[in-house]
Amino acid sequence: MFKSAVIICLILLLCIPTLGGARTYIVGNDAVATHKSIGQAVAAASSGDIIYMKPGMYNEEVAVDKTITIKPLTGEKGIILLDGNDKEVGIKIAADGCSIEGLTLNNYTQAGIMIESNGNTIRNCQFVNDAPGVMIKGSAQNTIEGNSMRDCKSGVVSWSGASKNTIS
Repeated sequence: MFKSAVIICLILLLCIPTLGGARTYIVGNDAVATHKSIGQAVAAASSGDIIYMKPGMYNEEVAVDKTITIKPLTGEKGIILLDGNDKEVGIKIAADGCSIEGLTLNNYTQAGIMIESNGNTIRNCQFVNDAPGVMIKGSAQNTIEGNSMRDCKSGVVSWSGASKNTIS
């Protein structure tokens, strides 16, 4: 009974927008989640919103066309795995100012994350068997930091006019 009440309160607090503030969404496969897929949460979100991920495996390609943050839900333990199963791009970022944190992207044939916009941050992600882990295409002032690459054809590719990006 108490657990149900806490879950309901948590969902209400996370889903009710604050005046002029960001709304939050939770992606996962349990009662706390507001969406079952990242793509559904991105479609529901507006610029400035935050999408929290629960551990699990997600087999999808995601197009981000608004300024959002995608990161692990605080306090959760476990891997958040986007498994491409030979899909082309895990997350394609077309909006400026996005932040992607703490995800593992695996088996994408073009890129785990493709950035086609400016001022984005990719932090503390893991890329496994992607080609490459991150591709920065024709964009600037992106920050790629604290990530790890394993068994990728290349780590970070700066391509087609990309400039002034920070990779560490």
